[in-house]
Amino acid sequence: NTLLAARVVDHKPSATRDFDEVKAGIEDYLKLEKAKALAVKKGESVLADLKQGKNAANLEWIPSVTVDRHNAQGLSDTVMSHVFKIDASKLPAFAGIENGNKGYTLVKVVDVKNGTEVSDDDVQAGRSSLQAALASEYEAAYIESLRKKSDISINTKLLMNSAEQ
Repeated sequence: NTLLAARVVDHKPSATRDFDEVKAGIEDYLKLEKAKALAVKKGESVLADLKQGKNAANLEWIPSVTVDRHNAQGLSDTVMSHVFKIDASKLPAFAGIENGNKGYTLVKVVDVKNGTEVSDDDVQAGRSSLQAALASEYEAAYIESLRKKSDISINTKLLMNSAEQ
């Protein structure tokens, strides 16, 4: 129930743009691609040195952070998916991840904590959640079995009349 009227004031047909118009954008794109390639090359060489036990010059690590599957501490999804695949049998462990347009990310794993420790509150919350889910399923199955056993018809006209009152 809405009417919209529009008047075309100016129309420009589609056309290719001049090279001078797109030159700056192309230069920026090519610089970004070259910088990304250089970052990946430099990152892979530093990673190879770190894995051989050499100390990488001019490499500054951010302060250590503890990450888990629910708290990424600002790391991207790409980095997080690779972090948990790192072989931590010998620590410190290193990995390098090509991080899309953000460059190359070096990761250093210094400690691995097993997440098997569960508090009593978490266990109790899990039990109550499981009991609630089971009760809901039992109730739904019981109601469904009653519906199958009995011949029930719902008079929707009567329900509609009572809702209007």
